[in-house]
Amino acid sequence: MRDGRKDRARAMVDKLGELGVNISWEHVQELAGDAAVGRPHIAQAMVDAGYVKYPKDAFDKYLGRNGPAYAERFKLSPEDAVKMLVANGALPVMAHPTYSAAKSSRGEVDELRDILTKLKNAGLVGVEVYYGDYTPQQVERLAKLADEIGLVPCGGSDYHASGNPGEPEPGAVGSPMSTYRRLLKARRKPAARR
Repeated sequence: MRDGRKDRARAMVDKLGELGVNISWEHVQELAGDAAVGRPHIAQAMVDAGYVKYPKDAFDKYLGRNGPAYAERFKLSPEDAVKMLVANGALPVMAHPTYSAAKSSRGEVDELRDILTKLKNAGLVGVEVYYGDYTPQQVERLAKLADEIGLVPCGGSDYHASGNPGEPEPGAVGSPMSTYRRLLKARRKPAARR
């Protein structure tokens, strides 16, 4: 998976070069450090080189799904990804479920029930309910859905330290302490009983 991310990032840097946006692959790798290299590192390299003002601009103009420098990545099915995470001791949580619906052909949040149920059967433990961009109505709807399906209502500020204007700060949004207790309890369960 890590090699696939590196190959994808390298392909995007090459595509950017073909578009006249010349950033250094070495600088992208330097920005990634020990982490898996990805689009945020490429975006930051574009900021550093003066091609865009903010990382978000790099995504909007070049690196987004329909951008001219976008490169597809290796993908697992959602069920296989959840199973892989569980097999490695993780507690999988679905992030941004409303974004997932909005950025695909799946429709409204209410249609997430089937998806979340399938993922829970594969080992999903939680779903993001508390998030800075959500309206109170979305939070209420997602909390109810999580409760009905038996998922832990998780959340956070989604802080990326990317320097975009209006970026939520760490701790600005979060889930209640009951989420922490439920995740801790789920973590202590033997894998076979999850």
